[in-house]
Order: sequence, then C-alpha cells, then structure tokens
Amino acid sequence: MLAYTAGDTDVPLLEETLLLIEHHPGLVPGTVIERKFPKRPAVARADADKLRQVFWNICDNALKAMPAGGKLSAEIMDTEDVEIRIQLADSGMGLSAARREKIFEPFQAGFTNGTGLGLPIARQIAAAHGGELVVASRQGRGTTVQLRLPARSGA
Repeated sequence: MLAYTAGDTDVPLLEETLLLIEHHPGLVPGTVIERKFPKRPAVARADADKLRQVFWNICDNALKAMPAGGKLSAEIMDTEDVEIRIQLADSGMGLSAARREKIFEPFQAGFTNGTGLGLPIARQIAAAHGGELVVASRQGRGTTVQLRLPARSGA
C-alpha cells in the first residue's frame, strides 16, 4: 500500500484515509469500500498530509456521487518502482462529457453541498509532487480518478 516514511517506519497512508472514510457521516448503508493493494509497499517522496487531502477530496466526492450507496474501490498498482498509481473508482452517477471538462476549474461544484475546490486542490497537490490526476467517467456508470506519482528511487 502507499506509505510515507516517518523515520524507519512506513505508514499505510491510503488505508488510514479509507478507515476515516468508513466513519464519514456521508457514508450510507450499503456502501462497500474495496481495497486492492500490492504485497510490498509503494513509497513516494511526498507530503503525507497533502496526499491525505487528495485522497479525502476524491473519496468525499465519490460518496456524494453514490447517495444510495455503491462501491468505492481503492487500488494501488505496482509499476515496478517507476511511478505509483493510486486509483479510486466509484459506482456513482458519473459525469457528462461537458461536466468532466470543468472538474478541475475552481468553484465548479457538482454537488449541492460542495464548494468546487476539492478536485482543483487535489490536482495542484499532485502537480506539486511531480504527478498528475487522470479522470475517466461516464454518466450513469461511475468515475475513476487515478493519481500518478513518481516512485521514490530505491523504494
């Protein structure tokens, strides 16, 4: 799982965030959180608090996109130490093509209780770490957000 290094200890960062999401007030009964993590840790040189914010913003949007429940899938893909790919996918309402084009623009809230700042902030954090956010979505079929970060050399 994605970890950050604190001294000699690797902390399972994505798992920590998912545990918080499981206690989120917006989590409705019937929502399943699926984890697919590699056996060995994926380690990135990154600000752990900033990555927590990225994960939280994406997962919070996923919960809002599934008001009747659904599946949130979190996967860390093994890319052989070149880059780390963290994929968060929901089975929610998805996005139209027009809406998808604007999701990284500030104040383009897609939910009544949103500010429209979550994904723009997440994108800025990814870029500041030399990474990117890639979004795939189809209306009525859910959304997948992939965070790609450079792996820490020698991880």
